[in-house]
Amino acid sequence: MNKDQPDVTSDMLIKRDSLKSKLKKVGMESVEVPVRLELPEAGSGFQVASADIYVNLDSSRAKGIHMSRLYISLHKNLESQPLSFKLIRQILSEFLVSHKGLSTCSYLNLRFDLPLERKSLISSNKSWRKYPVEIIGKYDGKNFDINCSFGVLYSSTCPCSAALSRQLIQQHFLESFKVLKDNDQVSTHDIFEWLGEEKNILATPHSQRSKATVTVKIQQQDLSCIENYINMVEEGLQTPVQGIVKREDEQAFAKQNGQNLMFAEDACRTIKAQLASQPDLEDFQIKVSHYESLHPHNAVSYASKSF
Repeated sequence: MNKDQPDVTSDMLIKRDSLKSKLKKVGMESVEVPVRLELPEAGSGFQVASADIYVNLDSSRAKGIHMSRLYISLHKNLESQPLSFKLIRQILSEFLVSHKGLSTCSYLNLRFDLPLERKSLISSNKSWRKYPVEIIGKYDGKNFDINCSFGVLYSSTCPCSAALSRQLIQQHFLESFKVLKDNDQVSTHDIFEWLGEEKNILATPHSQRSKATVTVKIQQQDLSCIENYINMVEEGLQTPVQGIVKREDEQAFAKQNGQNLMFAEDACRTIKAQLASQPDLEDFQIKVSHYESLHPHNAVSYASKSF
């Protein structure tokens, strides 16, 4: 720093007693930063991520913090090293070192997209999907607290709507063959042909794109654990959205939906049961949102490890 230039943050102290107070968080939000990911399938990749960076202001008399120091530390570390939980801890530590005497707690929220390759359900095609991830870190000078949040998109078919649709088809079936006498038989061929006509399947259940947002508090130190949890959620729900689909894939997807009818409560309980079985998870939070095609509002469900 040029010593001839004024440094208001360092040189000026709050003089009015009525304004002297500590602040919980001071910093910057939505900072554009580089992120380098080392992934087993995709190799080394680079993207621009978004970060929120803060420290507390533990001095009640200090005018403010040194925001540029936070920015420089964050950018330098993320640009030079692959992203890891170890690197997150290093950045949080440097935030406090750069604000010695001013701050006792540092925070970092880092948002980026995790690319994962996905195979089609039946065909040999593959596609890439991106999953929104947020790493939420905190360091109080003694303890590091790191949570990870991710989102999974899937399809949900309403069990109630499915039952009502089946009832209408049953009723239509009886109406279609009511001209038959009691001792007449309906052949398998007749039923097969009847089921194949679009006019006879006169109702279908409503389904919608849905999203599970999961936050986990983890002990592992490897970013690959995020991919493992994403895979776990998708395997449990059975109906993750697809990238590239041929007709055989679309048919298989329709079958998956038909065999995995779910309300928002069902989806949330399924994910909760999976995560509760993982011994390395200290805690987790779940939010499930079904973006209803029947209603103009969403159906939602929440759960956590303790409730």
